[in-house]
Amino acid sequence: MSNLDELKKLHELKESGAISEAEFVKMKANIIDNGGSSLSFRFDQATQSMSEKEWAMFLHLSQLSGFIVPLLGFAAPLIIWLMKKEESEYIDRHGRIVINWIISEVLYSIVCLILIFVLIGIPMLVALALLGVVYAVIGGMKAKDGKVWIYPGSIRFLKVEEPQGFEKL
Repeated sequence: MSNLDELKKLHELKESGAISEAEFVKMKANIIDNGGSSLSFRFDQATQSMSEKEWAMFLHLSQLSGFIVPLLGFAAPLIIWLMKKEESEYIDRHGRIVINWIISEVLYSIVCLILIFVLIGIPMLVALALLGVVYAVIGGMKAKDGKVWIYPGSIRFLKVEEPQGFEKL
């Protein structure tokens, strides 16, 4: 593969979102400086990072499976996180965010159930369910874009480091 071909492929990876701008600049310099040696390994890493983004997205969206099978919305994200957290820091970070939200959501639900006796609990449960759907979708979209988004109102039971590019609502 010539340097020109490698630069074209690198540009396509950047445009597709498989690699960041910083990764693009670094890999481009490698092609120019080193004649592209060992670049195929770097392309494999870019593909892997795309796979990580997809797993992180599925991790967030798996919470919605609870609407199909009760309790699966709690079990599926936990299973995905436990299986993949050792493979990627990115997936581990998103898993911690989702698990923190699930635990927070359970605690908020208990408070809402208690408040049903004062009639305010019912609208609060509805709002909590809507937040659960909206947060899962937003978190999944952000994960697919390579960003980390911590759900507002989530209690941090598991420590989540705030990397560069951290977004708050």
